[in-house]
Amino acid sequence: MLGSLVEGETTVVLAGYAAHQGYAPLWAAMRLTAGINFLLDLTWFLLGRWRSPQLLARFMVGLRTAGPIALGIATVRVREFIVFNALGAVVWSVTFAGLGYVFGRVIAVFRGHLAHYEMLVGSVIAIGGLCFLLWRCHHKRLRDQAS
Repeated sequence: MLGSLVEGETTVVLAGYAAHQGYAPLWAAMRLTAGINFLLDLTWFLLGRWRSPQLLARFMVGLRTAGPIALGIATVRVREFIVFNALGAVVWSVTFAGLGYVFGRVIAVFRGHLAHYEMLVGSVIAIGGLCFLLWRCHHKRLRDQAS
């Protein structure tokens, strides 16, 4: 769950899936990821507030941190940011952890049905991979002969 510092949505979905598997209660996964998200966004906001010239000089497009940094630079009141950031962190956490939990349920339902086909699917993948490698080697040999 601490991975939400790096790649949030993926890690929170996996935390929800882990909760479905019984590794932790779902409420704990949601609470922890909401807290981490809240603190991380607040940190970026405060950095934007107090270090805006340095951040603008090293700003990287596409980062998830752009929103809190921009709000910090725009001098949004800290109290307002904290309230809306807390609400956003809870909604974000519940949504993505919930998706992971539901994903776990769907996998559990299909796992029984798919167990009969594991060997078949594994064999098809292995044979397909082998055919691709043979085709690639053959193509390479033809190119080498042509040059």
